[in-house]
Amino acid sequence: AYSNYLNVLYVNFQKKNISTYTKNTIRDVENIFLGLFNSVIIIFSDLLYILLIILFCKDFLLLSVGFYGILFLFFIFIIILILFRVSLKLGQIRNKREYLVYKILNETFSAFKEIKISQSAIQFVTNFSKNIKSYYNSVSYSSLLQYVPKYILEITVCFFLYLIYSQNSLTVDDFFKRFSVVALILYRVAPLLSRMFSNISSSLFLLESFKSVHLDLSFDSKNLKSLVIKKNIKIKKIFLKNINHKFEKNNKFFEIYKNFNFTFEIGKIYGIYGLSGSGKTTLLSFICGLLKPDKGSIYINNNKISFYELPKKYNFSLLSQNPYIMDDSIVTNVTLRFNNTFEDLERIKLYLKEFNLEKFNNNTYLSNRDLSFIKKISDGERQRIGFIRSIFSNPDILLLDEPTSSLDSKNEKIIFNYLNKIKKNKIIIVTSHKYNQKKYFDKIIQL
Repeated sequence: AYSNYLNVLYVNFQKKNISTYTKNTIRDVENIFLGLFNSVIIIFSDLLYILLIILFCKDFLLLSVGFYGILFLFFIFIIILILFRVSLKLGQIRNKREYLVYKILNETFSAFKEIKISQSAIQFVTNFSKNIKSYYNSVSYSSLLQYVPKYILEITVCFFLYLIYSQNSLTVDDFFKRFSVVALILYRVAPLLSRMFSNISSSLFLLESFKSVHLDLSFDSKNLKSLVIKKNIKIKKIFLKNINHKFEKNNKFFEIYKNFNFTFEIGKIYGIYGLSGSGKTTLLSFICGLLKPDKGSIYINNNKISFYELPKKYNFSLLSQNPYIMDDSIVTNVTLRFNNTFEDLERIKLYLKEFNLEKFNNNTYLSNRDLSFIKKISDGERQRIGFIRSIFSNPDILLLDEPTSSLDSKNEKIIFNYLNKIKKNKIIIVTSHKYNQKKYFDKIIQL
């Protein structure tokens, strides 16, 4: 599941809350492999064992149970079906509440500052308590239901033994002489049936976990192919042709691109301006293949390319407005790899020096992976580390979304001077809301 999530298309990844992916990857996979699969194996094992017992002892079990016996069997059958249905319903409740618990935790800790300032903690605690209580209630009721078939089957066995005894007008001694083997078989089979029905109930309770993971594993299955090696082709220009795109908000569609055409050429820095919601970030997502427009095409060096194939075949790099910094070493945050070379380390040291991040140029920050690193950096430092990440792979196309929004004029100038230095062999596209930055751009696109 984890591998699949890292390979899905970005446009599909956005459709779910991160809490869903967290729950599915950890809890649902655990439920499937430690709960559902184990229960299914036991069910089939017990069923096989019961069939073998019946096969070898069929001559002893050919008994007439009469009308009341058949009626009683039908009644028991209906009760067990109801129990299974309740287990299925409880599983749906568990799955929904578990997702909400993960969602609330994720959102609470992400918005901790805002919650603290607004004194809204009691609202979140109340919401969390309601959902966690419902989750544990569903788990408790399901556990209780797994014991019910045991008692039902034991009562059933006793009832049928009583029917046999009463219908044949036997003394106790005669009954045990004639039907002791039958009683032994029934009491041997009853615990197996009880365990089998309990595991069926448990399987139905965990079925929603299987559905969630199965849906995701089949989702974007075409993208689970082995990674395509990026082409060693120098990109000289990118042409966006007849781009049309709308976005939905409050059940209404707003057109942000209509027959948009533009050519980006190597050796230039492009500045993209526009009001909030005008499509600046969306344009970058088109260019690097994260999103596909409703209509339109993209050409690399005059060759038409599928939007979703772009990041697999060409060397792109994207710096988002708020780059995420992991609680890990500087090296890992820059390379996004967990195994790095000495050469990587030396390059990163040079970048840290160039972008006024010398304080991180020591082994504590560079290599220590057990570090609550994110708590110790400012927004400006976060943005510069994100910038180093974007240039580290030496991309042919460098896409920067508001790369200096948290920087002072001194560090902003350092960033743009560096971009001007490396632009000869690259296509660099920058979104901005600062009009004083126009002097750094070779061409400007006003959306």
